[in-house]
Amino acid sequence: MEKWNARLDEILAARGLTATDLPEVDWDAEERRTRDEWAANKSRALLSRLPDRYRDAVPRHEESTRWLRDYAEGQMVNYAIVGSPGVGKTWEMAAIVRALLTDEVRRVPATMVTVTTMLDALRPNADGASDIGQFQCAPVLGIDDMGAEKSTEWTDEQLFMVADYRHNRNLPTIVTSNLSPAKLEARYGPRICRRLFEGARLLTIRTAPPQVPSWFGRS
Repeated sequence: MEKWNARLDEILAARGLTATDLPEVDWDAEERRTRDEWAANKSRALLSRLPDRYRDAVPRHEESTRWLRDYAEGQMVNYAIVGSPGVGKTWEMAAIVRALLTDEVRRVPATMVTVTTMLDALRPNADGASDIGQFQCAPVLGIDDMGAEKSTEWTDEQLFMVADYRHNRNLPTIVTSNLSPAKLEARYGPRICRRLFEGARLLTIRTAPPQVPSWFGRS
């Protein structure tokens, strides 16, 4: 450090300056700025992964708005969205994730993934490693379409490791499924369900929003 300080003094002297001529730097402010910039870039990257149809999604149900409000106030609870195919479960999850990513104050780097895509990423590579860390450590993780995967001892163990890690660290997980709560319990058993659904908020969507033909408005 002394060597570099001496070199800095030489450079300043050559320009007719001294260290006192340099502007003071608020390093705490610089660190906060760098951290905020990183969070903004991370959020933009994650937002770009949302399918185009969900880029402008907003919650359609009060329960989702309430979950977002409570999360902002520090309540870290899981959230399950269930219902028949086509009623808007994925839309609702995407709307929550988008709201977190675009929050100008917090910019929560939330991650949304289908259960099959997540399990594919968890398969070990040639070195025996997997990407489990990104799902275990995400501040908020959305797992879409649980129950669509082929159930095996390996898939159940992967889901348990993700759910258990997040449960122990109080990291919220959002789940959508075509299965009812009773069928989820029968499918996954108490070991996984307790970690995903104990104390979780539940939204059951019974009807789909009105559909507009895809050609509507085209010239």
